[in-house]
Amino acid sequence: DYMTLAYNLSLAAEKAAKKAAKKAAKKAREEGIAIGEERGISIGRNEGISLGAQQAKLETAKILKSAGVEINLIINSTGLSPEEIEKL
Repeated sequence: DYMTLAYNLSLAAEKAAKKAAKKAAKKAREEGIAIGEERGISIGRNEGISLGAQQAKLETAKILKSAGVEINLIINSTGLSPEEIEKL
């Protein structure tokens, strides 16, 4: 009887450990996904803003250049380099 009880307790402990490990893995995976989504949104938002700002600077410089505004004034107004303005 003692051996049967010990064996059954061992099986129950093993089953509980597997269940706990599975639950912990699921929770860790869900937390990892949430962190990844948050980082992805943050990175996308930041890069999107910087790309949009850069595009706006280029468009402004293009308009100013086509209007005959002096390049130094365009540089000071947009923060673009002379090379970037010359490419427009």
